[in-house]
Amino acid sequence: MKKKLAPITELMDSLFQKKEDLEEVKKLVPISTWYRSIRYKTEKLWSCQRRVVTKVCYGSDGLKMRHVVTSLPASKIPPSKLYTKKYCPRGEIENRIKEQQLDLLADRTSTQTFQSNQLRLWIHSWAYVLINAFRQHC
Repeated sequence: MKKKLAPITELMDSLFQKKEDLEEVKKLVPISTWYRSIRYKTEKLWSCQRRVVTKVCYGSDGLKMRHVVTSLPASKIPPSKLYTKKYCPRGEIENRIKEQQLDLLADRTSTQTFQSNQLRLWIHSWAYVLINAFRQHC
């Protein structure tokens, strides 16, 4: 397992400073977020280079990195906008879908007839609309 992760670890080590060096940054900038975009190709899995956008947060919790692989060119959208305007809203939509399926049991259509399954989905959808209205007003 270590052999597979070694190239990725080496790549991240080459892109960003070590934690010891970041202690100096912490004194100058207590909480900071950086975005970086690179071209990267895995040794075997990817057939071509792809753009990897990395969000680096450094704060009281330490260093946190998140990576997004995209086909959108850097000339069209900078890394910060790609992450905040494209990636995050998509994740938020997926969270709402998961919320409806798991919390409101909207994925369950186990009755015998189409009409009863449709009624069940309507009830779950109404509950979801009420929860969203409550969330917006509170």
